[in-house]
Amino acid sequence: MQQYSRRTFKMAKKINNIKKYSNWFESEGGPLILISEENCFHWKGVFGEEQDYWRLIDEEIDFVDKKEINGKKFIAFGDEPLPARVISCDNGIIFLRWVAAEDDLDIFNFINFICFEKMEILGEINIDLKSGKYFIFDAALPGETEEKYEIYFEKNVSVATTYLFRPGGDDEFQVNVFLY
Repeated sequence: MQQYSRRTFKMAKKINNIKKYSNWFESEGGPLILISEENCFHWKGVFGEEQDYWRLIDEEIDFVDKKEINGKKFIAFGDEPLPARVISCDNGIIFLRWVAAEDDLDIFNFINFICFEKMEILGEINIDLKSGKYFIFDAALPGETEEKYEIYFEKNVSVATTYLFRPGGDDEFQVNVFLY
C-alpha cells in the first residue's frame, strides 16, 4: 500500500450536495472493477482465451488499486464481496461498501454529515483518473454485461482515499472517496 498524506483534506472535508446514488449492488465474490468506457468492452472477465479475471486475482488487491492487464487500465476494489453503492456529489464520487449495519437507512442518516478528517484512513493511492464515462461491475463478468453501473466523472481525479466510517453502534462502512 502506498503511503498517504493529509493533502486529501485540503481538497474537501465532507461530501457536497449529493446528486444521485445507485441501488445497492454486489459482486458474486470477485473483485469489483471501475473501468473506462473505452476499455470496458475489451474486458473478457472469465470468458474467452484471454481471461482478464484470472490475471487480476493472481495479483494482490488493496482497498483500491490501479491495475493494468493486456493494456487495459482500470481500478480494482479489494475483493470482499460487500454490498456497495455509488454516490455522485458536486465534489466527486463516493463508493460505499456496507461492512455492518442493521439496514441501509443507517448510512443515509449519516451520509450528509460524513467528515473525512474524523474518519480512520485505511489507504490512499494515486490513480490519475481522467474525466469521462466509467463502469463498475464484477471483474468475473465480460465488459458487455448489462450488470454494471455507469459513473460519470466530471473532472480528473488524482487520488483515491479509503476510510473506515463508524457512525455509531455496530454500524461500519468502508468509504472509497474519489474527490475532484
